[in-house]
Amino acid sequence: MDIKYQIRGLKKLQLAAREAPGLLAVMNKEALESATEMVKAGFIQRTPTGPGHFGFHLVNRIFTRVRFGPRRSVGIVATNDPVGRWREFGTKAHDIAPRQAKELALGGSDAAGFAAIVHHPGSKAFHTMRNALRAAKPAIQNSFQMSAQAVVKRMAGKE
Repeated sequence: MDIKYQIRGLKKLQLAAREAPGLLAVMNKEALESATEMVKAGFIQRTPTGPGHFGFHLVNRIFTRVRFGPRRSVGIVATNDPVGRWREFGTKAHDIAPRQAKELALGGSDAAGFAAIVHHPGSKAFHTMRNALRAAKPAIQNSFQMSAQAVVKRMAGKE
């Protein structure tokens, strides 16, 4: 005597399982793009923009990019402005020499001070990018979890 089983919804489940990796990739791409924009917004919020600030034009020179590969995807928030590196990591004490002139003018336009070399004491690091990433981390984790849950719901046929 043969026993036969009929599994209802198997073809639907198989189709959902085939679609899941592609759907997850699309959802993760959207989550990663959103994450890089969150970090960029946090960075801009934490960077001073008034004249005389260390980072005055930095907010206009930050960009985001998302790279997708077969093994991993990477969200990049970066700037090509050297002020960004100085602001993030600080500077050590160093000497500043004139580039083409023979001496450096010190002070404002009405100051009469000149020097051949100036000793700069260095500047402290503000860690703006690190703090922006740290602040956005819970929201980033949540967006990736929501992506995975959406794929599971779709596979279950609830969406």
